Amino acid sequence: MRFLLVIAMILANQLQGNLGTVHAAEIFADVSLSSPPAALDGVTLVSDRKYLLAGQADPTENGIVYYNGSTLARPAKDESLESGASQILLGSEVYVRAGAIAGSEKFRLFETDSTAVDGYENDILTIGTHEQFYRRVGNRPGQFLQSFEAAFPGALLMDGASTLGNAASGADYAGEHFRWAFDRIKSLAPNAGSEDFDADDTVTMFDGRGRVAAGRDDMGGSAASRITVAGSGINGTVIGASGGAETVGLTSAQNGPHTHTVYGKLIAGDGSGRRQLASGSNNDVTSESSGDGTPHQNTPPTFVANTFLCL
Repeated sequence: MRFLLVIAMILANQLQGNLGTVHAAEIFADVSLSSPPAALDGVTLVSDRKYLLAGQADPTENGIVYYNGSTLARPAKDESLESGASQILLGSEVYVRAGAIAGSEKFRLFETDSTAVDGYENDILTIGTHEQFYRRVGNRPGQFLQSFEAAFPGALLMDGASTLGNAASGADYAGEHFRWAFDRIKSLAPNAGSEDFDADDTVTMFDGRGRVAAGRDDMGGSAASRITVAGSGINGTVIGASGGAETVGLTSAQNGPHTHTVYGKLIAGDGSGRRQLASGSNNDVTSESSGDGTPHQNTPPTFVANTFLCL
């Protein structure tokens, strides 16, 4: 019965499953609908073209809008636009044609813990009533990736400085769609782990600058003991643990067994094959100096890219 109802709604143009194509998208910033900027994601707004909003402070404003020359508005239900339906399915996808960050990417409507959905097993959202959250197709929350691009759709730079929080928190990235990232990042340095998204707290993005990642030492349940506190100062069994240094200066304990040439006046041996140094104030002996303590390079073969955390 549920299947027949959904099919009937699609045929009646009441339910939209494929959201088609939009000209550009804004996936992070909150955009004023009544006074929008001249461009979204570097793409100039053009009258009667559709755009995707995915970073609104009020998530019920997220979704497909069109530009009428002065404001951004949702298409009326009876217009002949692909997004003119009054309801959409979770899992619906939209393709973004242009843009510096979101261009040539596909985004999917997904559900979060705070999505209050009425209908058939939480599958159907009413446009303008229910919250909408969009994620780049291919991204998985918590996945981090590297790219030579300065920005990546649906992901944030792991810059060790940006803050995340809810719309009232004053964070650099603020809104309900950052809740998952907030809850995950708060367990990582430099955060305390007790931050509360609903209390307007903020967390700071994990610092991935100038660092390479290593597999958790006890993946699968058994520690390999390749990264340990005793050996590197890093707890290899804790996600987010970090350490290491670009250069290292050796301590005397790390300086391996070796010999030095000494200078002095030798006299005849004692019959055992050993030679002796003559006594006398003019025969003081000092070993030859070796090394100056300069730290040495400690970096493995490396290439540099930007590192992102997927939302």
